[in-house]
Amino acid sequence: MRSAFALVCWVGGHDWTEALFGYVASIAFGAAIGIESYMWFREWKPGSSKRS
Repeated sequence: MRSAFALVCWVGGHDWTEALFGYVASIAFGAAIGIESYMWFREWKPGSSKRS
């Protein structure tokens, strides 16, 4: 994923700072998704439903 972001920047004619941002952005997005998944799985319990 990091390489895809960086490749798009380099092929599109952007400079190295934008390519670096694309590289770092994929890491940040991955971390945010990982944290959100962890929080969701931590609250989820098999066989239970949260009905009010």
